[in-house]
Amino acid sequence: MERRIDRALDHEEGALDVILGANIDSASSETGATGGGQPAPAHGDGAAGSGHAAGPVHPGASRHGSGRGIIGHARIAAGNLDRASLLAAIIGGPAFLALAWVSLLLALPDTHISPVWLPNACAVAFLLRAQLRNEIPFLLAAFAAGLAANALVKLPDHVALVFALANVVEIIAVLVLTRRVVRGQSDMNQLPDLARFVWAGGLVGPVLSALMTGPVMGSGLDAILGGATGWFLTNSMAMVLIVPAALLLFDRVIPSPIDPDSLRGFPWG
Repeated sequence: MERRIDRALDHEEGALDVILGANIDSASSETGATGGGQPAPAHGDGAAGSGHAAGPVHPGASRHGSGRGIIGHARIAAGNLDRASLLAAIIGGPAFLALAWVSLLLALPDTHISPVWLPNACAVAFLLRAQLRNEIPFLLAAFAAGLAANALVKLPDHVALVFALANVVEIIAVLVLTRRVVRGQSDMNQLPDLARFVWAGGLVGPVLSALMTGPVMGSGLDAILGGATGWFLTNSMAMVLIVPAALLLFDRVIPSPIDPDSLRGFPWG
C-alpha cells in the first residue's frame, strides 16, 4: 500500500516538472523574440520613436519637429527659411519704420504716444494673410524698426527698448490667439471670427503691451496709469479699425478660399 502511494506521488511530481518546464521554455522563447524581456512594440511605435511622422508633411514643416519647437506650437511659423520669408522681412522692416514714423509724428509730446498706432495693426493684417513659412525674420525686422523709430524721436534707450519689445509681443499675442481659435483663414465676414479677433486684437494684445510699457511711462502712479491707458487705447483702436477692414479688402481683391484642413501641416497649423 505504501509503495503504491509513493509511486503515485512520484508520478504527479514528474508530471508537474514537465508542465513547469514547458512554461519556462515558452516564456524564454517570448523573451528572446522581444529582446530583453521588453514587451513587443505596438504597430507604428517604431515610427513614433524615431521621431518621423507617419502621414504627409507640409513642405514648410520639419519631419523631425526641430523647425517648429515651442514657437511653432504657439502658432508662429518657424519653418524653412525661404525667399518669401526673407523678402517679407527686408520689405516689412522699412515699411514698419515708415508707419511708425508717421504715427509718431502725431504723438503727444509729453507721452510720445500716437493717437493711432499703425504699424502693429498693419503687421498683424499682413501676417494673417501672407502665410509665410517662417515669420521670425519679419518679427525681428519689426523689432529693429521699432527701435529705430523710437531713436528718431530721441527716446531714452531703455524706453525705446521696452516700447519696441512691447510692440512685437502684442503682434505675437494677437496672432497666437487668432490662430488658436480660428483654424486656417479667419473670415471677417463671419461674426464669430470677427468677435474673436476683436477679443484678441482689441483687448488681450494691447493689454499685454500696455502692462509692459506702463512702468517706463513715468515715475508717479498717475503717469504710469495714464501712459498705459493711452497706449492701450491707441493700439486697440488701430487693431479694431485697420485689421478687419484690411482683411475684407484683401479677400475681396484676391479671393482665395482655403480649406482649413489643407493647413494642418503648416508650421503653425
